[in-house]
Amino acid sequence: MTSIADGYPVTLYDDAEANGIAHEVGDQLGQNLEQFRSRIKVARRMSRPVAVVGIDAGGTCTVVFGRDGAVVHNDVVGRPSVTVRAADPAVADLADTVPDPVPIDGYRSM
Repeated sequence: MTSIADGYPVTLYDDAEANGIAHEVGDQLGQNLEQFRSRIKVARRMSRPVAVVGIDAGGTCTVVFGRDGAVVHNDVVGRPSVTVRAADPAVADLADTVPDPVPIDGYRSM
């Protein structure tokens, strides 16, 4: 699976063997970046991975952001700076819950 939002691809590292939560997070991230293109700039600057843990099914994935795209891995990869724990149906709603970056005292936050 590859989703390309304004030249920023989101791919599954384990493509055919990717677990359910990796597929869901990859799909939602790709759709989110296509819908809110300003977030691509934030994604390019993220230097640490983000882990997502599905509480119900027990699946885990990690999103590694880079300047040229994001890769969704099965399980935990690297040293994630953020771990999101959610019931699996809640993962489908992630695209609706991530706010646009807001300037705060000269800094941008998510």
